Amino acid sequence: MNETGGPEALKLATMDKLTPTADDHTPVKNVYAGLNFIDTVVQRGKIPSKLPLIPGIGSKVGQSYPVGARVAYMAFGAKPHAEYTSISAGAAAVIPGGVSWEDATAVFEVKKGDNVLVRAGAGGMGQLLTQISSYRGANVVATVSTASKAELSKANGAKVAVRYSDDARNAKDWVQDALVASTDGKGFEVVYDSVGKATWDRDKEVLKPRGPLVCWFAGKSLAFTHPMLFNYVTPGEFQSRARVSLSGSRWVLSSASIPSFRLLMLARPMKPAPHACV
Repeated sequence: MNETGGPEALKLATMDKLTPTADDHTPVKNVYAGLNFIDTVVQRGKIPSKLPLIPGIGSKVGQSYPVGARVAYMAFGAKPHAEYTSISAGAAAVIPGGVSWEDATAVFEVKKGDNVLVRAGAGGMGQLLTQISSYRGANVVATVSTASKAELSKANGAKVAVRYSDDARNAKDWVQDALVASTDGKGFEVVYDSVGKATWDRDKEVLKPRGPLVCWFAGKSLAFTHPMLFNYVTPGEFQSRARVSLSGSRWVLSSASIPSFRLLMLARPMKPAPHACV
């Protein structure tokens, strides 16, 4: 990217041969990469970045460490949407033989009896949060817009899927339905909201006092956090967590992983909703 903007800002280009940027770095050939909403935020210039820029933030899978080894890595600013990149050896973890490239890219590491509300339950992160929370024994309630999305959310483990619009796309007051769906009728220990701007004000109404609202906002004593993965998982922690996650129970959304060379094509139609946080 030589400039920020819409899909037209993404260009295919040939770069000089990659060389490791530090003694502890290793070259990696990217095979699969995650494409996330944050990538479009950077692309549009909402997060200031030095240009020219090779896009890509998050976890990817590549081939290195030593030559021919399959690894997954997490390295902020590693430019994983390029064909090759250079990463610190400490940021990578070897992928076990029984785990595919696709599943390794989409792995998420993952408590009982809590009421959990997942906004946009049919979205990619909504489905993953629903799977993880229900597996942990939580009572998961999701909010969705359509009947088909409600069925998808329940198929992923939501006990109840509350619609916030009717078949004619008219807004519904979903708050009371959500409260009734919580086990004690008093609300939720935690709300996960990937929408933000158009939804967080109502989230306060269904949160229990001191319940965290996780947005990817307060009247009660709420613990609000806007988590960034790289602030919570150091390279060393990533390796140990990856070993546990890749060798045991894991939650994957395979459609969230795509071959690196297709990122340019698939990023073009990826646009933010008008009511999103950024």
